[in-house]
Amino acid sequence: MNFFKMLALIGLISSWMKKALEDGKITLEEALNLIGLISKELGLKLDFDAAAVLGKPAEEAATPLDESGWSRKLSP
Repeated sequence: MNFFKMLALIGLISSWMKKALEDGKITLEEALNLIGLISKELGLKLDFDAAAVLGKPAEEAATPLDESGWSRKLSP
């Protein structure tokens, strides 16, 4: 991994943390969102069902993905 990719990841994590910690806690959904953002930045394809991890109905996992790579319908 080159230096500029590392800087991009640090910036991505920093901006995610500012948003995720607004309420003073990090939820499982927010953590999964970070995993999606990092994997997209690294060009990795994730192969697991986030809806199942979050205990959501399966039809919610089949929705179009947002810019982070996760379905917005996974939000409570």
